[in-house]
Amino acid sequence: MTTPASRAMPATSVRRLALLCAALGAVASPAIAQQQVREFAVVPSVMVTETLTDNARLSRSSAAESDWITQIRPMLRFEATGYRVKGAMDVGVNSSFYGNGSQHDSNQLLLNGNGKLTWWDNHGFLDLMASVSRQPTYAFRPIGGDTVTGASNWSEVRTISMSPNIKGRFANTGTVEARFTANQSDSSTTVLNRLQTNVWSVSATDPRAFGNLGWSMSLNDSHTSRTNNRDVDHRTFRASALWAVDPQLSLRLIGGTETNNYSTVDNKTTTIYGLGADWTPTPLTKISGTIEDRFFGTGFNLTAEHRGPQVAFQGSYSKDITTTSQNMTSAVTLLDLAKLYCASEPAATRDACIRRLTLTSTGADASSALIGLQSGLANGFYLDRRLQLGVTFIGRRNSLSVIAFNSNRTTITERDFAVTEDITTTSNLRTTGATVSLQHKMTPITTATGTYTLMRSHTDSTSVGGASDARNRMITAGVSTRLTPRTTGALNVRNSQGGGIASYSENALYGSLLFQF
Repeated sequence: MTTPASRAMPATSVRRLALLCAALGAVASPAIAQQQVREFAVVPSVMVTETLTDNARLSRSSAAESDWITQIRPMLRFEATGYRVKGAMDVGVNSSFYGNGSQHDSNQLLLNGNGKLTWWDNHGFLDLMASVSRQPTYAFRPIGGDTVTGASNWSEVRTISMSPNIKGRFANTGTVEARFTANQSDSSTTVLNRLQTNVWSVSATDPRAFGNLGWSMSLNDSHTSRTNNRDVDHRTFRASALWAVDPQLSLRLIGGTETNNYSTVDNKTTTIYGLGADWTPTPLTKISGTIEDRFFGTGFNLTAEHRGPQVAFQGSYSKDITTTSQNMTSAVTLLDLAKLYCASEPAATRDACIRRLTLTSTGADASSALIGLQSGLANGFYLDRRLQLGVTFIGRRNSLSVIAFNSNRTTITERDFAVTEDITTTSNLRTTGATVSLQHKMTPITTATGTYTLMRSHTDSTSVGGASDARNRMITAGVSTRLTPRTTGALNVRNSQGGGIASYSENALYGSLLFQF
């Protein structure tokens, strides 16, 4: 199966757009700064990166081609902290120019944001989320250390979500919520076509309706329309009995029904029953678990998080029905760990704390970087058993972050995992990955960083023949320093290697300058 190239502007338009955005940021920033109020801010920035690589296409050694790649990335960051509007959004463009021919030049839209709008005091809200990112297309093709090396295996994935909701209270401890959520995702490749999901949901709970005993009920009704595939409906109803054993521990007894047409054209109804528990041993530690008997077997969701003076931990182990876009937004990231660690910071310094912990050796904001990447896109729904862990240790001069995941995905609608350009019909895909990142503060303005990343994809499907395994390993090291109060520079080296069907080797030297206006 072949994939059309990403939608890109002509090289001349790319260059003009990048330079125009940079110029507008520089000219507009003084006026923006004067118009800022306490509740709203706009921060323009421009990042320029030069990369010298000995294998720009991540080809086998006999076909490796060196290249000099220039990237220009103007960005605008919008931040709102008012009562009516809260949120943040980064929007920009990453323009890439290749020294060995302009046919590979490209223009990539960058967007990552979420926010909340209050339209009825204490009752009516609107949750918004939007993302435009680059994700690996094929599981058994090389995955580069950035989106400009091995660019043919990266696709643009676009996701947007809008969720108006109304909340209320009843009795002494009861709450009720009605919500409508509209999600849409698509991409620049036919491997992941447009997916539109509308969900209506109503929930009510009163955990202390009868002293230490309470109840909860929820109803969810979703309809998903997909390009070139049949529509999917899914309806669930759950009722739970709650028991507050003590202030730290509560138990749940769950029963309900579930109707869907994932594996058949007609809807099929089954029962749900299970148990759940929520334990908060300290204000800084939370553990929650749910185990249910579902139409696909045993489903579960176990989560834990802990925040200490010098450590933040977040982990989960789950088995449930999901999609590519849902997994993209649920993977543990460096931003999640930074938010957890900085949660106890005063509001005035919390954002600065998060930015400090997510600043990578390239000087770029890593808040949107997904460590648990999708190693292969999928059009349909699949059953994902996923374990993901993240922990960061913060010292006076050193910090260590470890993020790991293991995902075992099995399709339950169409057999449509993207494995290679020619074979995209495997029903099972296992992916394991881990990233270890160490930062050392050499001086108050200079930081050295080293990162080690491993990823492996495997399938048991006989349709792939002998090509059942792909491995990627990457080592990076670099130094970043603040050159001026608004300028950060970085110099890095990288070694990447691939095994199995994705056999390749790449070495790169890259430097960057980040200007904040």
